[in-house]
Formats: sequence, structure tokens, C-alpha cells
Amino acid sequence: MQKPKKLGLKLTATLMLIGYTVIMLLTPFACPIKSITGISCLGCGLTRAFLSAFRLDFVSAFSHHFMFWSVPLLFVCFLLDGKLFKSKKINIVFYILILTGFIINWIMHLK
Repeated sequence: MQKPKKLGLKLTATLMLIGYTVIMLLTPFACPIKSITGISCLGCGLTRAFLSAFRLDFVSAFSHHFMFWSVPLLFVCFLLDGKLFKSKKINIVFYILILTGFIINWIMHLK
């Protein structure tokens, strides 16, 4: 069982993420990183990918950001304190593979 303080922090972080997502979906604001730097971030295209996936248009979802499927897994990892697998080495390999996928997607979509 998690400590109440840790659980509260996770709940707060989750609500902040949901709030940020709602704001990004309901307003004309662009990605803050791209607005400031002019360069797409590693997550650029995730919102469009999820909207396509919600419409069951997975071809479009994968074309926007082919790592969109990993975000729910990463959220589960967050809830489990980063320990999706019992082995620390497997967890590290998992994170490296996910990060590599995000970097490859970013390089492929650089404009």
C-alpha cells in the first residue's frame, strides 16, 4: 500500500496532466516548446495521434506519432513507481527502448 503523501502527489500530477490536456485540446494554443524554440518536441503529434486513435483511425494515429501507444504504459509505470517489471534491468531496457522510439519519431518528423 502506498503512503498517503505519495498517493496524493500522484493524484495531483495526474489531475495536472488531465488539465493541461484539456486546455491544449480546447484552446488554439500550440505546443509551448515549439512556440518558444521553433523546434518540435519529442511529443509533438501525440495529441493528434490520440484523437485519431479515439476515432479508431490507427493508420493516421501512427503517422502523427508512432509511439502514442507507449504513453498509457508510461503512465502505468508512473503509478507503479517506475517498476513495470520485477527486474530493474528489464525496466531500464524498457525505458531506453521507449526513449529511442520517441527520438526516432522526432527525427523523422523534423521540419
